[in-house]
Amino acid sequence: MKNDSGRLKIIQILGGVLYGFAAAFTMIENHPDLSSVMGIVIDMSSFFAAFLCAFWLQLILHEAGHLVFGLLSGYRFLSFRIGRFVLMKQKGKLRSGRYSLAGTSGQCLMAPPDYENGSYPTVMYNLGGVFMNLIFAFLLLIIRLKFHPSGFFNAFGNMMIACGLSMALTNGIPLKTDMVTNDGYNALYQKKEKETARTAWLMLKMIELQYDGIRLKDMDESLFETGDAYDLKNNGTAELLWLKENRAMDRQDFETAERLIGELLQEGTALSGLSRNLLELDRLYIDFCRSGSDADSSLLRSGEMPAFLKAMHDYPAVMRTLYADWTVHDDREKAAEIRRRFETIASSYPYPGEIETERDLMDHIMNQKNNGFR
Repeated sequence: MKNDSGRLKIIQILGGVLYGFAAAFTMIENHPDLSSVMGIVIDMSSFFAAFLCAFWLQLILHEAGHLVFGLLSGYRFLSFRIGRFVLMKQKGKLRSGRYSLAGTSGQCLMAPPDYENGSYPTVMYNLGGVFMNLIFAFLLLIIRLKFHPSGFFNAFGNMMIACGLSMALTNGIPLKTDMVTNDGYNALYQKKEKETARTAWLMLKMIELQYDGIRLKDMDESLFETGDAYDLKNNGTAELLWLKENRAMDRQDFETAERLIGELLQEGTALSGLSRNLLELDRLYIDFCRSGSDADSSLLRSGEMPAFLKAMHDYPAVMRTLYADWTVHDDREKAAEIRRRFETIASSYPYPGEIETERDLMDHIMNQKNNGFR
């Protein structure tokens, strides 16, 4: 499936229509005070507060849907994230942390049940959030029709319905955007394509291991097997090969990493925009290690990369490449600033193994510079 930007725009328009209807019904039923500026400000503030409460509650319900329907399917809890706050289970204990991922407002990750006879349950876990949004949207519709709430509670009920339906559309209709794939896409293609389902299972197993502090380089080789005749037009295969490249970076096997990057960045590979941008940064980092300040760092200032760097400025791999840039160009102050920010983020980051990997790569580029890039 190609990038669905056109379909996304249609869904966004439908979402806007839903919010418009909700606002119109609220205005008609609440009889707002339009006789004074203060009355208008109070009514608008109440409506905006109702929208914010409804949006965040539906977001929490969406991720709770993944959790509930995942548990019903035999999955085990790993983490629950809303915004940047994440609650996770590490080595059998719950702890909190901070983490964000461009293109997502929340995320519920779970360890999958056993992969048996070439399959495992995927639909309920992937679509659990959509189910929960629809359940509460229709529940609020029944409540408002039966009890006819007024004021803030009427606005809140209308916004809960609009937010729930909008989130169900955005997440339920299969979409592959520049950055990520949505729940509907994952459910559809994990059901249709065994390799995509297998890769999703492997990725969740790797995340489970990473939460326990195990680095990619220390994981069993069998988790990264793609076979000899792999198809990079398959989303699952491409993402698995991307993880294999990540493992090569963790091992500081830059020759293997560069070969995999070359394969993955070919035209037509089924790789998310997020993964592509991170691969470009890995390739630039390798170039810094070999060529120092002679490396072509124009990537950092061209195309969509500046916007990506801004959105992902707290992501360890991004910080590592920016650290390498400032290091090889002798800007010690900016390099030190990134290193300090990295260590601050490391204290609450959910993947300790990933932090160790990026810290080692930061140390490696500094050693390369001290040794004259020999």
